[in-house]
Amino acid sequence: MSGAITFTVPGEPQGKGRARIGKAGMFTPAKTVAYESLIALAAQQAMAGAELITGPVSLTVQMFHPIRASWSKKKQADALANRVRPTIKCDADNCMKAVCDALNGVAWNDDVQVVDATISKRFSATPCVIVSIIPQDAAGMCLANERTPIVRPSAPSPVRKWIPKAWRKPGFCVSARC
Repeated sequence: MSGAITFTVPGEPQGKGRARIGKAGMFTPAKTVAYESLIALAAQQAMAGAELITGPVSLTVQMFHPIRASWSKKKQADALANRVRPTIKCDADNCMKAVCDALNGVAWNDDVQVVDATISKRFSATPCVIVSIIPQDAAGMCLANERTPIVRPSAPSPVRKWIPKAWRKPGFCVSARC
């Protein structure tokens, strides 16, 4: 597979729930299983019978949360214009985990293949999650965009001196030159 795969998961974004312990042992909550199945179905439709991706991938997850009906029209308009950002449940990292786990065996062999990831949360009149998977080769080149290299920093940025003095202990290094 050499092209980017993009698909939309309808409905409000949900995070992966914690595994629970019951009488029969550990189990995944039914709500999480249902949401991961919805993600897998959307991915299967986007893959259209293509083979699993075997190399490294970049993953972009865009979460679009519903706007609260109780908000004023001005605040709703601000939310649609990205002047108000969602600092509400679900946690972005838990949604990313649900997406990654749902795509195991559907888009790729295992989620360890994700080498670059981007998550964003926004408000929208239509809640959904938009997922983009971009295969890469071993040299870090995007295979979907005519082999455009991924931008890499030229050198590691130095550690800033904003570390509190209380954290600076003998033997504790606060600069990149240690």
